[in-house]
Amino acid sequence: MAGRHRNRKERGARSCIQVYATREERLAIRAKAEAAEVTESRYMLTVALARRLVQPRSQVDLETLLELSRIGNNLNQLTHLAHANRLPARLKDPLAELKALLDALRHELAVGA
Repeated sequence: MAGRHRNRKERGARSCIQVYATREERLAIRAKAEAAEVTESRYMLTVALARRLVQPRSQVDLETLLELSRIGNNLNQLTHLAHANRLPARLKDPLAELKALLDALRHELAVGA
């Protein structure tokens, strides 16, 4: 397997990470490592470091999303009034700005920025 014969200086300090897997999972990992011509350890490290896991949302995020949803509903109702020319003209620009800010906030919360 490639990369297995480097000396200790090239590898640097190492520590062991223990991973529990079923027999089937272990065989699948071994097969994928062999197909990639790397050790199981190198395969696991490469896969683990290349992936970004989705972070669970905190309760604050859920409450914020709920409040943003309520605000968005109100803004959409006002937008419908504006499109029907039933909203004072002086509110059209601020309404558009608010809607853009809300869209940006929703995007940031969805992406996890």
